[in-house]
Amino acid sequence: MVVNVRAPINLTSIAAPHLVKTKALELAKHGVRVNTISPGPVKTDLMDNAGIGHVKFDDMAKTLPLQRVSEAGEIADLIAFLASDRAVVCVCIAVSVQVNMSFKNKVVIVTGASSGIGAATALKFSKEGAAVVMVARDEAKLKAVKKKCDAEGWPAFIIKADLSEEEEVESVIEKTVNEFGKIDILINNAGILRCGSIVDGSILETYDEVMNTNIRGVVLLTTYAMPHLIKSSGNIVNISTIGGERVICSEYNAYCVSKAALTHFTRAAAMELREHGVRVSTVSPGIVRTDLLKNAGINDDNDDNFIFKTVMNKWTEPEEIAELILFVASDKAKSITGSNFVSDNGNLLI
Repeated sequence: MVVNVRAPINLTSIAAPHLVKTKALELAKHGVRVNTISPGPVKTDLMDNAGIGHVKFDDMAKTLPLQRVSEAGEIADLIAFLASDRAVVCVCIAVSVQVNMSFKNKVVIVTGASSGIGAATALKFSKEGAAVVMVARDEAKLKAVKKKCDAEGWPAFIIKADLSEEEEVESVIEKTVNEFGKIDILINNAGILRCGSIVDGSILETYDEVMNTNIRGVVLLTTYAMPHLIKSSGNIVNISTIGGERVICSEYNAYCVSKAALTHFTRAAAMELREHGVRVSTVSPGIVRTDLLKNAGINDDNDDNFIFKTVMNKWTEPEEIAELILFVASDKAKSITGSNFVSDNGNLLI
């Protein structure tokens, strides 16, 4: 495992990410991961040696979205995470900015929690001591996940809701606050995949359905949760996909558009909410073995399909993405906002 740390200021630092991509492609066949970390201003001797004394850090902080300069230990936490087995699917990611993560006394809403990434995330938060509010449309599956949470961690609270319906979104927030009195973390994970074509017109049948759940539902839930997140100085993690960075298949047109919108919404929200102390970040997985593919009628056993290829020659499991989500949502990532964490086994390199 190789982790390169670069500063975003000079020619060598600009060249570093491209060198990392080359290394990642070459070393993937040997099972070696290569990633980049790109810190912003950090309180180190580097600044002193450049004639920028610590006395100016307060002035520098005023120019930054979160109004603070990072500590060296915060970057070290991210390095430790990327170098650990908890980040085994992270290949050639460049992030701006093991680790024990405790979420005791935190209230966490996880949408799409009935299966896949959402279920794995809810369970991990529960094991870390959080009061988890699990939201999804399938109540039977929610109860099954809750049973695991109750047995292995802190008891979970379930809410059956369709996040494309505004009244139900508002109800999720009301029920959460009535039960726990606050909201600390919002994980916008719920999403659907539908295939459609512009040529035969089938995209018209799926576009509104996909956009209503994948982006409008996120905007609604974020808006209704915001007063409570501001009060708790909480944070949001939006679950996008590499489809938001690259159209992975023409039939996934609407899905990729919705995820690109979600990734951009994260950046816009991070800019707006910075003055309120609320962080907003994105996690973008590659292909993960979840019900998403099966629900869309896609055969996920077809490993010969180019869409599912990765440089690490492996699929991602939901638990691996959940580990990354917890890190981004934790105080270990308190200098991170507006960033997009790609975890795709190097799929974007192909």
